[in-house]
Amino acid sequence: MERFFSWQIRHRKSVIVLFIVIISICAFCQAKVKVNTNLADYLPKDSASTIALDEMGREFTGDIPNAEMMVSDISMLEAARLQDKIETLVGVKDVSGIRNANLLGVPYEFLGEDAVRSYYKDGNALYTLTLDPESGFSLLEDLKNVTDKRVSLAGSFVTSKHAQKNSGPEVIKTVAIVIVFAIVLFMFTMDSWLTPFLLVGTLLCAVIINSGTNLIFGTISSVTNTAASVLQMGVSVDYFIFILHRYREYTDMGRSSDDAMILALTNSGSSVVSSSLTTVIGFAALAFMRYGIGIDMGIVLSKGVLISLICAFTLLPCLILSLDKWMNRTRHKPLIFTAYKLSAVSMKIRYPVMVLFLILLIPALVLQSKSRYYYGSSHFYSDDHPVMVEKAEIESVFGQKNTIVILVPKGDTASEYRLTEALREMPETVSVTSYTGTFSPHIPYEMIPEKFSEQLISESYSRFVLTLNVDEESESTFALIDRIREKAQSLYAQPIYIAGNSASTLDLKSVISKDNTNVNLIAVCAIFMILVLTMRSLRLPLLLTFCIKGAIWISMAVSCLKGDRLFYIGYLIVSSILLGSTVDYAILATNRFLEFKETMHAKNAIRESIAHSAVSVLTSGLILMAAGGLLGVVCTDQLTAQLGTLLARGTFTAMFVVLFALPGLLQLIFPEKKEPKEKEI
Repeated sequence: MERFFSWQIRHRKSVIVLFIVIISICAFCQAKVKVNTNLADYLPKDSASTIALDEMGREFTGDIPNAEMMVSDISMLEAARLQDKIETLVGVKDVSGIRNANLLGVPYEFLGEDAVRSYYKDGNALYTLTLDPESGFSLLEDLKNVTDKRVSLAGSFVTSKHAQKNSGPEVIKTVAIVIVFAIVLFMFTMDSWLTPFLLVGTLLCAVIINSGTNLIFGTISSVTNTAASVLQMGVSVDYFIFILHRYREYTDMGRSSDDAMILALTNSGSSVVSSSLTTVIGFAALAFMRYGIGIDMGIVLSKGVLISLICAFTLLPCLILSLDKWMNRTRHKPLIFTAYKLSAVSMKIRYPVMVLFLILLIPALVLQSKSRYYYGSSHFYSDDHPVMVEKAEIESVFGQKNTIVILVPKGDTASEYRLTEALREMPETVSVTSYTGTFSPHIPYEMIPEKFSEQLISESYSRFVLTLNVDEESESTFALIDRIREKAQSLYAQPIYIAGNSASTLDLKSVISKDNTNVNLIAVCAIFMILVLTMRSLRLPLLLTFCIKGAIWISMAVSCLKGDRLFYIGYLIVSSILLGSTVDYAILATNRFLEFKETMHAKNAIRESIAHSAVSVLTSGLILMAAGGLLGVVCTDQLTAQLGTLLARGTFTAMFVVLFALPGLLQLIFPEKKEPKEKEI
């Protein structure tokens, strides 16, 4: 590697030009990456709801309704005319409204309240819409502007398009604030006014390259799109810091700039690479999830860490040497407190903190396992978000509307009739639309009007459209879906299929819950093995893994104590990210301890290890905390916001454990030997 480092330093101008070209291309490609906000799209292909959607797509032209529109202060006749206008909008595939309650065409003033209550109530008209998922946010604006009346919109399409619209600006805003925070923090910890801009600029180049290369996937999830750039900056900043610190050590020894950089890169290579491997494995473990968002985020973040690593060993050295004169001219004393003060505090409280940490472990493990979760996107936004406010307006007039579709084998009209009646008898049912529920079972399929037959009957299936007055996601809803599936399946020997948001969310719960065990086991075992290979020991890898997992348990237990309901996918992703990224803090502190232990007693070695690793741990940890905290504040969707909040809290807990509990644990497994005391430093 030394030859390569020497070559790139000699040709540093060419390396910088090459990176400028790559960054320019990636910045252009970044805008071409599509963002998918539908969590159900990432379900495994063999999940029940995915198979149901595939079957329905092959057999029927009509999709499941994905939006509701309520227009206030409108007459029945105006509502009927407005339905015609809505149908003409580009992107509107189907509309159900008051016209559907007036198939005979009688004057609307003669229609009774019972006949129209599903579509018209108290001067409010409700339309159930099937909108083209490929349409953009402009379709929502068209629906708002189709009338001068008050319009409220709700449904999965509405949630999805708001998420797509907000994700881009939120990413830019969050990254911008993290950059400012990092620059200010580096001003306190670095010895040159130029260095913070150099470090952050190089890190930003790595982020742009990672974002642009996402084009190879075509589409990434909204969660990945919002969080990946910020997380990449937070977890990989310490590679850049470590190389810069090594470079400064060698220049301060009197080495020339080129020689100092070659030595810094050569001697820090194994440490930085092994540290990055633990982070990559934490992310890569997500790729073993059957749920596609884990795969999506795991690959993108792993790629981001590797790109950051490459930039740290190539672009950063070339920029440092090119700007070395300016860095020297702007040198100053670091403004941060001396790390020896923190080390002294750590040594004084190491045993009480260690005992407290050990006492909290079992309760934390139990509490974090008791947390309540969301599995789908029905609570994507908080109650005061405009999307949820308008949804509440619709439900206050017409009640909850949760639509699912049931596909049963075609031809058995007697079973279809029994299923229709059974569904109608359920207290949760608002309406059932089916062949036998709309027409007599004795009417041949051929005599049914085409506008109904194409929606209810295909070559192989009869379709039931069932509207329920239940939440999209709750334990009672999941139990209801299971009861409907059991009832329908009991009437047929062949498979029946159920599709809809609640059915997909039920599958999400099943898939993600199983993924949790697999991902955690893979991540812990892989990171443990890397630590064993690099440290050539068993007890230290066990200790470090134990410390970080304990910190994660304590952090997650706080959510249970607060009564928060977590998004399961966010909880799972954060657990892997924290394990992969914050274990680096423990590795850094322990490696410095082992170095000093060669010439010192354990107590002094621990003190020195904290003093020499504290600034790096705090700098990296505070940036990761800021990244997570900003996601929690800036992001409007609760899933990404909660992911950021959990990340910030978990990083703080891990830093605290490494700086104050780990010293006591190291002292416990490396007791002082009864030898002549050396003079303490």
